[in-house]
Amino acid sequence: MLGDLAEALCLAHFIREGWWAYISIQGHQPCDIIAVHPDGKIILIDVKREGKRVIKNRKKATRINRCLNARQKLLGVRLCYVNTETGQIDLQ
Repeated sequence: MLGDLAEALCLAHFIREGWWAYISIQGHQPCDIIAVHPDGKIILIDVKREGKRVIKNRKKATRINRCLNARQKLLGVRLCYVNTETGQIDLQ
């Protein structure tokens, strides 16, 4: 459910920025969103809800980083972390 919210927030972000954004309707695909800019730039996006990890003796929680698989790397997919509480988008 929170993953769906992260995808919706990411989609809305790109639409607000003037991109055409399309979501994948198939499960287990290399990307969740395809964003196309009117100037022709295309970004393949794998959306991840931002998770935090608290480590002993550290004051601040750190992001749980995710990795792209071999196919995603080959296709040039980019990770997009979405904070579902604040709506902040971080495209890698």
